Amino acid sequence: MSEENQLAMGDEPPASSNKPSASDVTKSELKNKKTEIKMEPHIHPHIHHDKKWKDYLFEFLMLFLAVSGGFFMENVRENRVERHREKEYILSFIADVKKDTAEMQLQMNQITSANKGIDSLLSIAEENVSLPENTKLFYHYFIKYVPYRHIVSLNDGTMQQLKNAGGLRLIQKAHAADSIMRYDVGNRIAENQGEAYGSNTHEVIDASDYIIDWMVFEKVTTKQSFDNIPPFNPDKEKLRFFLNKLVKQKATALFYKRDVEVQFQYASRLIPFLQKEYHLENE
Repeated sequence: MSEENQLAMGDEPPASSNKPSASDVTKSELKNKKTEIKMEPHIHPHIHHDKKWKDYLFEFLMLFLAVSGGFFMENVRENRVERHREKEYILSFIADVKKDTAEMQLQMNQITSANKGIDSLLSIAEENVSLPENTKLFYHYFIKYVPYRHIVSLNDGTMQQLKNAGGLRLIQKAHAADSIMRYDVGNRIAENQGEAYGSNTHEVIDASDYIIDWMVFEKVTTKQSFDNIPPFNPDKEKLRFFLNKLVKQKATALFYKRDVEVQFQYASRLIPFLQKEYHLENE
């Protein structure tokens, strides 16, 4: 059968080939290569530099200087703060000592005056105290000079801070710290003697109960008058007991005054000494 007959009978011509063209292959390969390129990791090469020992030494020195500098500046700051606190303590202490010296001078004068009055009372007691004029004098000297103790009230607030709050360590000048502590020791000695003086004063007051009419004391202190004083004729033994206590009070007052005077003289030297050491002459 001829080809024309085959076509006429309805047979289809052979199908065309599915093989891709050359252009299609090229595009596909390029696409795959781009995908592979995108998926490849980017690896950066490490560049190693060999350090010399001088580099390590330099870095160490820089670190050491930085740390040391920090410590140095902190120490400078702390030292400046402590020196300021030290000066404040010294100023406050000097102010306290100045008040102490004024109080010491006052109480020493009071003790001197009181002992003179006690001497006058002792002289009157050696006479006939029952005489109205002597009775008035006896009561006058007793009321004015006997039932009192003249104790210095110390201003030790700064000293207590220095001792209890660790402030004494701030006093960098050893001779200044020693002088301050010596003043405190002297005050303690005077205080102990002052306690004995005060105790003897109470004993005198107790002994006076057996010879003194305290209603007279009340009248004189309120009305400031020695008129109409009742007769005074104390028992001789009780009077002698009272006078012995009075002499003892006078003696302890003198011992106390001696200790206070020592402190007064020392304080009078201590104030200018500290002012000079800390350049506080004008403050």
